[in-house]
Amino acid sequence: MNYRVRNQISSLDALFETADKISDEELQAHFAKYLCVKTSGLFENYMKAQVGDYVDVSSARPTANFVKNKTKSFTNINYQKLASFLNAFDNSWGRKFEEMLTPELKSSLNAVIANRNNIAHGIPDSISLGSMKIHYENMKKIITIIDSIIKK
Repeated sequence: MNYRVRNQISSLDALFETADKISDEELQAHFAKYLCVKTSGLFENYMKAQVGDYVDVSSARPTANFVKNKTKSFTNINYQKLASFLNAFDNSWGRKFEEMLTPELKSSLNAVIANRNNIAHGIPDSISLGSMKIHYENMKKIITIIDSIIKK
């Protein structure tokens, strides 16, 4: 896993520990929104780094540059978008991803993205610190799954 992504995970782990110490429920709810946005950002950064690292070692420089340039706009990564993206690289990647993701993991991925969009656009969201902790742990599991699929 990319060094910057590992650092981002360590930072988020520490933020979740901090959130557990917040006793005010309203402040905790606001912090959960912040953690949702940060978790979504982690996942986008992870995907860009993972694909970038992969093409750096497996493709000619012009191809790698093209792919990395195209992934800069790869955002709002829900389950369907991610499955399509992986299939576009290699059908076996998409197939493995779909086989390995449980309904709970799919739900967490979609919930983080949907709630992040709601938060960003001022639409009421359904995130709490408790649900965000579950989603975050599930997002780390998804990262582990993708690591096992995309081998450099």
